[in-house]
Amino acid sequence: MKFSNLPNDTIVVDTVRLLLQVRSNLGDSTTMINGTIYRVTSEWGDNVNIDSSWDVRSNIDYTAATSLDFSISSADSATIALDLPVELVDIWRDTVTAGQQNFGLFFDYQSADQIIEFYSLENSTIDVLPRMVFIYKDTSTDTGGI
Repeated sequence: MKFSNLPNDTIVVDTVRLLLQVRSNLGDSTTMINGTIYRVTSEWGDNVNIDSSWDVRSNIDYTAATSLDFSISSADSATIALDLPVELVDIWRDTVTAGQQNFGLFFDYQSADQIIEFYSLENSTIDVLPRMVFIYKDTSTDTGGI
C-alpha cells in the first residue's frame, strides 16, 4: 500500500492515521488479527505475489521507529483506523537528506483464523478508498505570537 502527495516540508505532522474500509470478513470473526505494519524500502514488481518470489524480507525496514504493531477484529465492519509512526512521513518526505523513498507499507500478520479484505485503489467508489489523515501544524503560517 502506497500513498503519495504527502504534506510539504513546512508541515509538522503530529498524527498520521491510516483509514481502511473493510470489504469483507472471511472466517472466525470472534478472534483478533494481530500483525505489524512495516515500511517498504525498495520497489518490487507486480509479480511479487507468486510463490517463487514471495520472500520480500530484504525489502522491509524492521526498525521499531517505522513499524506499528496492531490488533484488529473482523467484527469491525466499517472503517479500521491505525495510527502510524510519524517517522514514516518524515522519512518519506525527506528524500534528499535521508535518501529514503516512499515504496509503501507491508502488512505482516502473525496468525489469524480469518481474513479481512480491504478496499483498494482499484475500486471506483471514492468513499471506500484507503485514506491517510494528518493532524499537523503549518510552520509557514506560525508567527510565534500568542
